[in-house]
Amino acid sequence: MLEKKDKNQNKEQISLTEQELQTIIAAAVREALHEQENKEESTSLAKLIQDLLSGQGPPVESLLVLLDHFWEDSKVRWRGHYETDDFGMDPGFTKMVKPLLDAFYQHYFRCDVAGEHNIPAQGGALIIANHSGFVPWDGMMLKLAVLNEHPQQRNVRVLFLNWLNKLPFIGDFLHKTGNTFDRYENAIELLNRGELLAAFPEGQEGTRKLYRHRYRIQRFRHQEFIRAAIRKSVPLIPCAIMGAAESYPLLNRVDWSGEVFGLPFLPITPQFPGIPTPLSLWPLPSKWRICFLEPVSPSHHAERFATEEALINHLSQNIRTAIQQKLDQYLKERTSYFR
Repeated sequence: MLEKKDKNQNKEQISLTEQELQTIIAAAVREALHEQENKEESTSLAKLIQDLLSGQGPPVESLLVLLDHFWEDSKVRWRGHYETDDFGMDPGFTKMVKPLLDAFYQHYFRCDVAGEHNIPAQGGALIIANHSGFVPWDGMMLKLAVLNEHPQQRNVRVLFLNWLNKLPFIGDFLHKTGNTFDRYENAIELLNRGELLAAFPEGQEGTRKLYRHRYRIQRFRHQEFIRAAIRKSVPLIPCAIMGAAESYPLLNRVDWSGEVFGLPFLPITPQFPGIPTPLSLWPLPSKWRICFLEPVSPSHHAERFATEEALINHLSQNIRTAIQQKLDQYLKERTSYFR
């Protein structure tokens, strides 16, 4: 009698409706996509996106799985069921979009990275890089270069200009992927936590550079980050980025009309205004090179200068010169913008 009862209970336990079975299968597929790291699997999220970007369209079934993955995660976020840190970083969102960003990094821009060993394994540090392009692809590729190539896979908090919040989707995306505004207070707080930061001290002048002036580093107008590094005694790491200027080349700009939209200027590029937004934000497939140069320790230079301002100017000039020399070297070695 007892045995018969157990069999009936087991039968009830395995009796599932078709809808419940579909729910279980969908959940299992999503979990597999989150955890799948084998790039050779045809259902891998990274592989699917890679195929989409390369024009080798995936099977319809695989594409539906991909869309289901993004749809389910998006519904969770619309309901507000996710957590962020006090700077707005959403780890779940970052994990969700990383395969897409990796596809740009590895297969679209084909980034070559050197000098990642110059980034410390732990503790606070400030990466100083050259800036170009109206859309901040350089910040995202720098972030991925460290995350993918550094032995400790460190996360980089990129400090971006406030006006980027006014571009469609860009500001929210930057915050959710762990970046924040380029304010002195933010830099101090994050360095106190031992985080790795990246800044573009050229500021708006970096984004305003016309294509014919590409890779000519402007004066560092935003030096408060270097001040923060000095006061927290963390290393400064120069970084040269080649390729961003060609991915979104600024052919001309209209300064007065930018004020209408709350932007520093209105860009004239091969993508804009000819292509409607947000497609106009799509970059050209230029070849990228990123090099992290030898770190500079502010404490090794401090004794030579009577004031902090003199030390800041000295470090800014040295870092700017080091980056410019590496960019000049890359320009001489390059044979094509897209190879």
